[in-house]
Amino acid sequence: LRYVLVICIVGFQLFTALAVVFLVYFTMDRAILQQSKELLDRHAEATEERISNFFLPSLQVSEMLAKFVTSGMMDLAENDTLERIFYGALRTSPEVSGLYFGRADGSFIYVFQSDGTKRLTTKWIETPGQGATYLVRDESYRPIGRYGDSDDLYDPRDRQWYISAAQAGTPTWTTPYPFYTSGETGVTFAVPVYNDDVLMGVFGADIETSKLESILVNANHGAQIRTSLLSDTGRVIVHISGGEGSDAQTVADMTAYDADIAQRLLTEYADTQQGFATQYDDGLPDENRALVLANLRPLEQENLPWLIATHATRDALSGGLLANQTRALWAAVVLLAVLSLFSFPLADRIRKPVLNFAEQSRDMVLASTRTQPPAALRVPYAELRTTGETLQDQISKRRNFEIQYDRTFNVSQRGMARIDPKRMRFLRVNKRLCEILGRPESVLLNCRLDSVLAGDKKQILDKFSQAVMSDRDFTIEADFNRTGLPPVPLRMTAFLMRDFDGQPDHAFAVFDNNEESKQSAARLENFKRDVDRIGRINLMGQFAAGLAHELNQPLGALVHDVDSAKCVLSQTHIDTAELTEILGDIDGHAHRAGDIIRALRNMIERDDQALLQFSLDELLQQTLAIMRTEAAAYDVDIQISVPANITIEGNRVQMAQVLVNLIRNAISALATTQQAERVIRLEAEQRADDIMLSVEDNGPGFPSHIRPFAQFETTSRTGLGLGLSISKSLVEANKGAIVHLDGKERGARFEITLPANASKRGTEMNERSTDSVRS
Repeated sequence: LRYVLVICIVGFQLFTALAVVFLVYFTMDRAILQQSKELLDRHAEATEERISNFFLPSLQVSEMLAKFVTSGMMDLAENDTLERIFYGALRTSPEVSGLYFGRADGSFIYVFQSDGTKRLTTKWIETPGQGATYLVRDESYRPIGRYGDSDDLYDPRDRQWYISAAQAGTPTWTTPYPFYTSGETGVTFAVPVYNDDVLMGVFGADIETSKLESILVNANHGAQIRTSLLSDTGRVIVHISGGEGSDAQTVADMTAYDADIAQRLLTEYADTQQGFATQYDDGLPDENRALVLANLRPLEQENLPWLIATHATRDALSGGLLANQTRALWAAVVLLAVLSLFSFPLADRIRKPVLNFAEQSRDMVLASTRTQPPAALRVPYAELRTTGETLQDQISKRRNFEIQYDRTFNVSQRGMARIDPKRMRFLRVNKRLCEILGRPESVLLNCRLDSVLAGDKKQILDKFSQAVMSDRDFTIEADFNRTGLPPVPLRMTAFLMRDFDGQPDHAFAVFDNNEESKQSAARLENFKRDVDRIGRINLMGQFAAGLAHELNQPLGALVHDVDSAKCVLSQTHIDTAELTEILGDIDGHAHRAGDIIRALRNMIERDDQALLQFSLDELLQQTLAIMRTEAAAYDVDIQISVPANITIEGNRVQMAQVLVNLIRNAISALATTQQAERVIRLEAEQRADDIMLSVEDNGPGFPSHIRPFAQFETTSRTGLGLGLSISKSLVEANKGAIVHLDGKERGARFEITLPANASKRGTEMNERSTDSVRS
């Protein structure tokens, strides 16, 4: 290290001396010139940014007002609204001295600052030529004065800002002019407002050039840099010369020196129409002649229609560096001679503390941090203090991490182990893994991974080694041997951990009991089936009323037919045809009652989830027969519009339960209203690959805070909030989907999409439906 330092020091000295000589005699002049140009260019960029930032509030305010009007958020006829908006904008945009709006009929509203205070004055002109009204407000928007001026004949339509914006049809900037109210010179940003291509008026924002001038004076980098804001016609917006503002209105009004440079720049810009940098001879006598650097650039930001002209002499920009060329050369030679005498002592002085620091750092890194905290580093140099603090902090964090890692490793409820990736031997195990495998820690630490595996050990170990050594995660489900017990199915996940040098250190493995997860999935599936059956049992009581009505009719008809048969038999002459017809009616009514009872029994009992083809129209008619009594009790009209030839594939009992749920919910919702017409519409539509069935009512619909398919959320005071959740599960179990929409008029609309042939659906749909039912 000593000789390296000596070589570096001497080499650096020699390189420095040669570089100084080269810079002085070959490149320093060019570098100074380039640096001067860059300095002038950065000054121009900074000036452009300051000008853009200065004008940005007026642009944003005016364009925001125009957008408010065109979007219908603000009425141009409301002076109070315009005044309040203008007031707030002026409070947040001190660069803007006034905001106003001139309408096409000549009316005018203007809010401007008063006498440099925080008070604002509002000026109204309802009719041009009939005077103006002034209202003075304090900073809290409270009126503190009001007066009128009958001699004020101001008409916005005759003003430069209104005319230029109306003619251009787009936002425009005016040239500087004296403001009507304050007399200060400034510019206006005018934005026309149209409605159906008809000019409604023009928004205007006044900006005094004196404010812009003060900002540019404060931003100027010295009295030698001249900055001008010009129009392409030679009009002067702002001119900064000698660190102060100028009253020049045109280029001709500047000093002869500034006017000559500005005119040259404008002439060259007229040919190029783009920004450029150049240099001129100032034309003074030889003893005072200097090189002038200048640039001209258009204001590209915010579409400001002006140019920034900046110029200064090279000597002023270089800061006297040209005069120091010879002195810099001699200083380099003297520095080289002095430093050469101290190369070896300096190298020794630098080397010794660095070596001591390196030895301390190495000892700290290699020392064990689990048993005792590391000692503090002795930092030899202030430059190494941050390095020492960072090293100590990282070692402290490493120690805390190792302690936390040990605690987490030992108390984790998942089996964990560290395995040698080459020898496949257990390096460390936690208590949970010992419990799972039924072996003590001392035994496992003397085992290889293949000794606890059951089945094809070689294939598993090969895959484990290849995945871990290539830095890929390894996951496998396999049986593992237990002492005195049957093998246990485990899921093993492992990944590689590297040491400080980046070399493989150990594989970290996590073992999960896969048998518990399988049992949990089975319990979840059984729970789902029980929930479906409970839902059907809960609906049994609700079906009882409808079934009682349906059974009364066939049973009453049976009694009537039996009486008729008895009457026929009691006659002397028995009419065989009539008796046969009566017995046929008795048989039909008995079968009908039996069908109703069997439907109730099938709906309550656990079904086998079988999917069969059945007629949708027949299902709807049977459902309507069950719900007719309840609908009539609440004066609800159920209308069905379903083609007769639609056939769907699904579980008939489950789909009947879904329809009954939806119709009963609709009847309950309509029962709470006082409306005369209460209608439930059942409609179906055949599509290319599926069938859409809708249930819609004209009731009150769902409140905004209710999620229709969420469990335990209901609008009924006596309901449990499970009906729609169960219905959604049943529809998805039949490979369909159900969504809630707002009714066409009002109320709620549920659309059920079912496959025309569910057997054509793929495995992916089946899995998605099963997952939905489980959730």
